[in-house]
Amino acid sequence: MKIGYISTYPPTRCGIAEYTRFLVEAIYSISDYVKVYVFSDTYGKPIYPYIDGNCIVIPSFNPRAEGYYKELIASIDDVEDLDIVHIQHEYGIFHGDKCLIKLMRGLKKRNIPISITLHTVLHHNKGRRYVKLQREIAENADVVIVHSLLQEYELRAQGVDLRRIVRIPHGTKLLSDKVKADKEELGIPSDKAVLLTFGFLRRDKGLEDAIKVFRLLLREHEDVHLVIAGAPQTKEDILYLSKLTKIVMKGLPTKSYTMIRRYLPLEDLMKILSIADVILMLYKERPDHYSVSGVLHLAMGAGKPIVCSRSSRLIEYTELVPELVYYGRGIGELKILVERALYDEELREKATERIMEYAKKTSWERVSERHLELYAELMERRGLEIDFTLSAMSTLWRL
Repeated sequence: MKIGYISTYPPTRCGIAEYTRFLVEAIYSISDYVKVYVFSDTYGKPIYPYIDGNCIVIPSFNPRAEGYYKELIASIDDVEDLDIVHIQHEYGIFHGDKCLIKLMRGLKKRNIPISITLHTVLHHNKGRRYVKLQREIAENADVVIVHSLLQEYELRAQGVDLRRIVRIPHGTKLLSDKVKADKEELGIPSDKAVLLTFGFLRRDKGLEDAIKVFRLLLREHEDVHLVIAGAPQTKEDILYLSKLTKIVMKGLPTKSYTMIRRYLPLEDLMKILSIADVILMLYKERPDHYSVSGVLHLAMGAGKPIVCSRSSRLIEYTELVPELVYYGRGIGELKILVERALYDEELREKATERIMEYAKKTSWERVSERHLELYAELMERRGLEIDFTLSAMSTLWRL
């Protein structure tokens, strides 16, 4: 089976790029009968195709350029006998409604089955333009993949045929037992309990609340240490982070927290996750946007208790461990939740058990199995010959 992904791809620093790499690696880990091409963005990449692991990366488009679909179609035409094209869609990447639809129509003319993952589904309150676009995307795709029930039924409410929609959870990277790190590597005393918040450092990540609750905890608990790890994503984020460190963190003892202000390679991130005792995800709601947090799945893969806000991006966790969900009733409420996550051993054990069960169910290997099964179904509908098998150890599953 020849699969073509249209997506950003590392070294581009974005969640979709990492998502696609995780998915591709997992597909190769479970099947010996696939060949994957990634028709990627051109940012930070050579002008010629290259090999990344087992897949062939073909830098093909600048998503901000007018008419980018022409470059993509040309690159796809250079690869013979693609069995499926899968678009990893995010509004921050694919600018210009007409270009995307022209791309999909061009693929349909070539009789290539089209799968598209809508990583963000916009609520109808965003306006008729986006309702029309999301309908057009669905009409031109063989299948639309979403990650959550909220996304699934929002599309249904907008008139998308439910039979075209398939829900596959976001994949989860499980923290390997081989990852070894200790707190002292980061200059943190080994007897400190680490509160971690990580990912792209933006205004909507609730960093102020994390710092405020940490300041409150320090008054009663000398054994806590805050780690903020990640990089700003835009110029606006850089200014926000500068203000945060100057004003919000002012007066905190410098040895009580660690700021790691850089983009973290996966290996470094896994080490930091391994030393965390509690993870804070105090996201602000983004009105009219339905998506699922990739950072949440990295956190769950580490099997650590998470204290999170009631954000639609975190809906999986709010259903999984409601005891540790912050309702936004004030820092006092948040302090109690963090203390429970740190010191209530019975709750920590229950939370960890539920988290790990869900993390294994949504592991990248299992999610990639569902993708391959779906691709085979699409090929069968088109009367195309299917030539792939999964490894003997894998079992196809339905969600």
